[in-house]
Amino acid sequence: MIEPTELINGKPIKRQGVCGVIATANVTGRTPQEVFDLFKKSRGLDCGKRWRGALYNWALLKMLDRLKVKHERIKVERCTLQKFTDWHAAKGKTYIVQVTGHFVVVRNGLIADQNGAKPILEAWARRRFIRKVWHIKNPAIDKQAVSVAASPAMEKPTVTEAARQYLAEIGRKGGKNNKHQARAAQTYWARLTPAQRSEEMRKRAEKRLKNRLKKK
Repeated sequence: MIEPTELINGKPIKRQGVCGVIATANVTGRTPQEVFDLFKKSRGLDCGKRWRGALYNWALLKMLDRLKVKHERIKVERCTLQKFTDWHAAKGKTYIVQVTGHFVVVRNGLIADQNGAKPILEAWARRRFIRKVWHIKNPAIDKQAVSVAASPAMEKPTVTEAARQYLAEIGRKGGKNNKHQARAAQTYWARLTPAQRSEEMRKRAEKRLKNRLKKK
């Protein structure tokens, strides 16, 4: 993943609106400066002399085609970036996601842009709604993503015992406790696998149904 300290035209990428350029660099294995120069030199991509890095999705896809990186459009329900990462993004696969006014790369629960790669709960764009998603099929990148997904560190990422104890202590009290409880619950949910989330949702649905039947 591209680090936020890397430069384009002598300036840190973190301070520039080059999310599309960084997304392209992350899925092709090239440096940000190389990708920026490729866009600048390419015809028909609306990247003229005054261009500073902002991209339309069609220009990004054309560049992927020219670099022979396969991509497939994926249709998903209207949801936030966090929900897509938690529910739809598969381990070991790489996605370019266009949210409102921004491009990011999603891989193994990490969100990568010009601010570097961060867990979904630390990504500033996690609450933005998704507009389009593309699955990127680059063998070199996919191989690296699969090896990371299969590592022991990714096997049992569950909530810490301290968080469990804290949740048990505060119960469902109001005030500031609710805020801390929500954070712990978010952490727990983000660490579950898609299969574990489905099972958890099934159990919750059964519990709600039983409670309704009791009330009747």
